[in-house]
Amino acid sequence: MGRISHSDFFRGGFFSMVYFVYILYSEGFDKYYIGQTNSLEQRLERHNEFDSTNSYTSKYRPWILKAFLETGESRADAMKIERRLKGLKSKKLIADFAENPEKLVDFAQKVLSPDTASH
Repeated sequence: MGRISHSDFFRGGFFSMVYFVYILYSEGFDKYYIGQTNSLEQRLERHNEFDSTNSYTSKYRPWILKAFLETGESRADAMKIERRLKGLKSKKLIADFAENPEKLVDFAQKVLSPDTASH
């Protein structure tokens, strides 16, 4: 049996990366933030790090994770859902998704399968 190199492990499908779309909430400022990542825990830590001061999220710390959605191995799908969520520009609707993750799942399914949304 041949050896598997480190680069083959990651490139060859042995390691699959799962992406997430997430909604953060800042209680102190009553603000929501939407993003996508392949590591929820690390991303939340970075949003709350006090070393970083030049980002949108640095102004409204601390952030708490309100909802997230696993989008699978496609970063493109995660980015598509993220863009559509951000495009809503409705704090009330984002708050509803944050409090009712099943609605977030329904929204994501419609974004990724727009032809089935009209049936």
